Amino acid sequence: MSGPNQGSAAKDPLLTAEPHHEPNPVAKPDTSQDEIFARQLQAEEQSSANPSVPPAHPTSVVGSPAERFRHDDVWHDISFMILFFVVWVVSLICCVVALSEHGGKFPKQMNLSGTRDVVCWVLLPVLAAVTGGVFVMLAIHLLRRWPLKVVNVVLVCQIVFLSTVTAIFLLLGHLYNGIILLLITILYCLWLFLIRRMIPFAAALLEIAGAITKQYPGMIILSLTSLLPQVALLALTLCALLGISRAIEDEQDGANDDDAKSAQYGGLVLMIGFGWFWSSQVIRNVVHMACASVSATWYFQLPRLNPTILGLQRACTKSFGSVCMGSLFVALVQMLRFFVWQQQQDSFLALCLDCLLACIEHILRLINKYAFTYIALYGESFCDAAGMVWDILKERGFDLIINNDITVNVFWMLGITIGVVTSIITALLGLMLQVSSIGLLAITGGAVGFVVAMLGLAPLDSAVATMFVAFAEDPAQLGLVSHELNAKLQAAWMEGFGEGDWEVRMRTTQAPVYRAHPV
Repeated sequence: MSGPNQGSAAKDPLLTAEPHHEPNPVAKPDTSQDEIFARQLQAEEQSSANPSVPPAHPTSVVGSPAERFRHDDVWHDISFMILFFVVWVVSLICCVVALSEHGGKFPKQMNLSGTRDVVCWVLLPVLAAVTGGVFVMLAIHLLRRWPLKVVNVVLVCQIVFLSTVTAIFLLLGHLYNGIILLLITILYCLWLFLIRRMIPFAAALLEIAGAITKQYPGMIILSLTSLLPQVALLALTLCALLGISRAIEDEQDGANDDDAKSAQYGGLVLMIGFGWFWSSQVIRNVVHMACASVSATWYFQLPRLNPTILGLQRACTKSFGSVCMGSLFVALVQMLRFFVWQQQQDSFLALCLDCLLACIEHILRLINKYAFTYIALYGESFCDAAGMVWDILKERGFDLIINNDITVNVFWMLGITIGVVTSIITALLGLMLQVSSIGLLAITGGAVGFVVAMLGLAPLDSAVATMFVAFAEDPAQLGLVSHELNAKLQAAWMEGFGEGDWEVRMRTTQAPVYRAHPV
């Protein structure tokens, strides 16, 4: 069968080159990893002492994934780590100043009457977080058991969701929005028809990711635990910003136009908001890097007792500056989008600018995702890792494969579904307890459920990204780890991209690309 990118391998100059050596079909060798490391070091010493000694087999030279991971002791991008801590401290001071001057006040639009409403507004989002956690664990279980069925159901649900929202807008008389959503629904159905052969490929990737997270459940625990510092920072940020918003309302009601006060409020909002955006990105990327490190442990069968702890330790120490650097770019764009959103007021120009910034943010997130995956495997600085990983992916033709990957769509739709369910549950409980501002409370509960769901699914997304990078460098390794998963991926790959694509890749990508990028 042929796929949409059947000719990608044939056009790739690297894939058409002569193979460096034939793959070894024999099962996993009895030699332990420690013995392999010793042989690698011995080969390096012999090569240094006598340059005439020919290089060892490509999979046993110093520079393999296991050896490079083991010997990376360099602290990268330290200046950005220092800058992050400085900004974080300044943002924390601004929060304290705002709370000391305007704490305990809420905007008038929230209509909170009494302590009971405030308590309900605290407890119901917490309940929404717990509910979202339960549903996301159920979703992960279903993805492990029936990945192909879950993917098909999720894609159909996405069509149903878009059609329902379109019908609601049309029935309410919002013709412009309804027509736009109708066009989006039609285009989505057309896109789904064109990439239908990629559905088994996505299911195979999700099954591999499910196997990784099942063997290392600490990945999911770590991701969900990261919600705690994010919630603490978000609560502090929201309390400070809500207090500032109420102070601005009081000044407007009193017709008090003080330029100095306005500048002070603007400065506080800028530092508090930017501190939150940067901190949240750093936390998420640290978790992603730790999960990618665990996935690499599974793929390359590295001898580590606690890979989750080791990956987290590395992300929070030697590679933390790189995390701060990549997260900074996304945080800057998010801050610009925040100011554009404040000034929109149904402005077409503002909407276009926000759309442009959203596209830039998406590109930066994609770059960060694979750059941090590469850093999790081999270290390197952020700029070097970003260049190296995309060179590898383009040389192996994986940029086209990543472009046709629909696992991200599955994760987003699962997150949206869980968010809608938690929103409905939160609204019903709010009605039973007669809480003020039910609509805003329901939106808050849905947003909390969505965030929790995406955090729970993040380790699977990290595992898929690691699979792309690791498979691009050493595709034969998957067969040594699991013959069953390798066979399923091979069948799905042939259906999506063609039989010739798989055969060419397995025949011509045996010399790992990482040999071209020594540490």
